[in-house]
Amino acid sequence: MSDPRYLLLVNDAIKTHLARMPVDRRRQLREKLEFLENGIWDAGVRVKKLRGTPRVVFEARLNRADRLLFTLGRHRGATAIYVWGLVEHDAISSAARRIEPANAPFLAFDELEHEDRAELAIDDLPPACFTQESVEEKVPDDYGPQRWLVFDDEEWGRLLASPDPSTFEVYLHLTREQEELLRAAPPVLLTGTAGSGKTTLSVYYLLRGARHGGRRLFLTYNPLLKRMAERIYAGLVEKRVETDGAEPPRFALFRELALESAGGPSSRFPPEKEVGLREFAGDDLYWRQVAVIVF
Repeated sequence: MSDPRYLLLVNDAIKTHLARMPVDRRRQLREKLEFLENGIWDAGVRVKKLRGTPRVVFEARLNRADRLLFTLGRHRGATAIYVWGLVEHDAISSAARRIEPANAPFLAFDELEHEDRAELAIDDLPPACFTQESVEEKVPDDYGPQRWLVFDDEEWGRLLASPDPSTFEVYLHLTREQEELLRAAPPVLLTGTAGSGKTTLSVYYLLRGARHGGRRLFLTYNPLLKRMAERIYAGLVEKRVETDGAEPPRFALFRELALESAGGPSSRFPPEKEVGLREFAGDDLYWRQVAVIVF
C-alpha cells in the first residue's frame, strides 16, 4: 500500500469530542472530513492570518453554524492536515462553543486579515499557506506538546462500530524516533515531558509483545497511571487482529506485587514500616510517573 498524499491528524480534544458525539453526528462529520482526506473542501473556507503567529489557520464551514479549524504542513512527502478544533454555535443563543486543546492559545489570537474562498483545493494553495511544523520537529513554547492521532479509514470504522466510544483510543502518529524506539529490544529507558506520549508508547510495547506471545506485565507506583494504561490498551485492541489469542497483559501496582510476594493482600504488614513512592523518592514528583514493562 502506497503512502497517502494527505495525512489527516487530530488532537486529543477532537478525538474525545468525536467519541462523545451521537452516531449520526459522527457519520456526518466523517463524510465531511473525507473531502479533506482527498485534498479538497467544497463548503466554504476562511483563510486567516493571525497576530503573533506565523501559522495560517483555515476555518472551514461544516454547516450553517459550525466551523472546523485546521492548519497545513508537510510531513515525509505528504501534505499534513492538522485538525485543531471545532467551533459550534448554538442555534438559539448564537453562543459559540470551542472544542480545542487547552495548550493552543494561538487559535484565539486576533485576526490580521482573511480571505474567503467558496471552495478549497489544497494542491493549488501557495507555499505560504503551509505553515505548520512537521510532527518530527520540536513544538514551539507558545502552545506546548501535542499528541497527533491518525484518523484513517480503519480508525473511523472502529469508532463508528465501537459499542463504548468513551473507551475508544486512536493510534498515535509516531515520529521516526518513536518508531525506532518501538523496534528496539528491551531493556529501554523512556523519558519525556508531560503529554509527550510516554504512557501510550509503553502500551504500544505491550501490543508488540502480544504478537510474540508470552506473559506481559505493566508495573507502576501510580494508580492513575495504571488505570490510564489499562484504558488505552483496551481501546487500542478493540477489533484489532494482532492480539488474537494472546493472553492479555497484567497491569499492577508495585504495592500489589509486594503484598503478593509477602503472602497476599490479607497478610499482616506493619503500616509504619511501609516504604511508599514518596518515601523512596523524597520530594521528586517525577517518579510518580514511573512505569516498568516486563515480558
